[in-house]
Amino acid sequence: MENKTIKEMFKGFYQLSEEDFSELWEHGTFVFDTNVLLNLYRYKNETSTAIIEIIENLGDRVWAPHHVLLEFHRNRLEVIADQNRKVNDIKKNIEESIKSIENKSSELQLEKRHNQIDPQAFLGKFRELEKTVLEELEKVSLRKLDNSFDDNILAKITEVFEGKVGQPPESQKWLDAVFKDGDERAENEIPPSFKDIQKAKKSNTKSIPYTHNLLKYQHGYGDLIIWMQIIEHAKKEGKKNIVFITDDKKEDWMQIISSNGSKVIGPRPELVSEICNKANVDKFHIYNTESFLKFAEKYLQTEIKEAAIKDVKNTYYENSLFEKNKYFDLIGESTKVQDSTLVNQLNFPKELFYSLSNRGSDIVEEWLENKYSYIKKGSNGLYDFYGFYPNDSIIPIIIKFSTGLRLRDLPLILERLMLDYENGNKFKKYHIVFVMNYFTNDSIGADTIYSMIKKDIKKYNEKFEDYLFHFDIDITVGFIDKESKKFETMINYEFGI
Repeated sequence: MENKTIKEMFKGFYQLSEEDFSELWEHGTFVFDTNVLLNLYRYKNETSTAIIEIIENLGDRVWAPHHVLLEFHRNRLEVIADQNRKVNDIKKNIEESIKSIENKSSELQLEKRHNQIDPQAFLGKFRELEKTVLEELEKVSLRKLDNSFDDNILAKITEVFEGKVGQPPESQKWLDAVFKDGDERAENEIPPSFKDIQKAKKSNTKSIPYTHNLLKYQHGYGDLIIWMQIIEHAKKEGKKNIVFITDDKKEDWMQIISSNGSKVIGPRPELVSEICNKANVDKFHIYNTESFLKFAEKYLQTEIKEAAIKDVKNTYYENSLFEKNKYFDLIGESTKVQDSTLVNQLNFPKELFYSLSNRGSDIVEEWLENKYSYIKKGSNGLYDFYGFYPNDSIIPIIIKFSTGLRLRDLPLILERLMLDYENGNKFKKYHIVFVMNYFTNDSIGADTIYSMIKKDIKKYNEKFEDYLFHFDIDITVGFIDKESKKFETMINYEFGI
């Protein structure tokens, strides 16, 4: 038996070198997941075109498992319908908003109460704005819900992947063996697919199969089928370098470590070991679409616009986290808590709900963008932002600007979080950021800030005692530096679980 080096024996635990990546991009086979292809319908036209052009430039080194194309065709129309619904929802919201303004104006009877206000003139301007916006939205092309080649994305995918798609499962026996393997993986949390299989079993969708070409497929096993087809292709064709592009960031694909937030390290070591041992692959790596575009620019000398990369990033989080993640319901419920409970019971000053002032807000937002994988502004005043990490965890963020050394709002904010938790919004972590505007480094000592925070925490410790076993609270205190125009952190304080 050939003696292997430690790196060869434990490949999945070592990062690829720059030389390894160069070889992957020069000789590797690029395998695309279903979500990458479906997201082409969610991007702006310019972004989708740029991604398709890169795939085309890879030529014969592009490949897709049969199950990827099956899932693409099965889900394509639903994605199109969802995008069309969004356009129609925007139109409806605009029309309802203008109608609400008209009704409110009528209720106030402004023409009778104020002789210098002409409500019809104001309303005319709103109607003119409504007309302009709706006309622009009409120009947005709504894709047809059919299978015709009028769909340019369908046409391009058909063209690009012609002759580059794997064979279908050879028999029902092959699929049943995969399902049995998947059950064992789910029971022992062996990647990939164990998360989806566990979810399917819990929701009982596993028992409702779907069919294609006389074969029965069970829900929840799609990732495993794709994985097995990748391994079979690499083994049969003698592929030594495999690059898998997927926008699935679940921990049954990626190794995610918690360290001041969640960090994606790379493919799960188990996956690297499995494909290297079963298919004799030398190098295996996983990119999401955002990383794929960035490295394509580097290795393929392809110019990628920053707007396209931002579009891809935003689309991933908007779709994967807000529309499909369970926490979306929590965010939606927050509006009810603010309106019916927090304001009435705690009688907070209005400024506390709208604490993010215009002054320096862009600078703080930039700092948050660097700290979190993705941030989204709060829309109801309860929280200023929501921060997201790769493991799909969501952290509500409160920003409080202070013109001096004042953390007097901290007790009220702590009460606010407790009440929010009691009302069912059970997030695992909250983040409070105090911004001391335009201080210098020497203006105040971190020890002083630390003592103030500990004093408030101690004061409210008894009230928090029942909650600290359920969620964490991060407190950041900093200032906006005059010279660099950057948010500088003075102290981070974490307490809770």
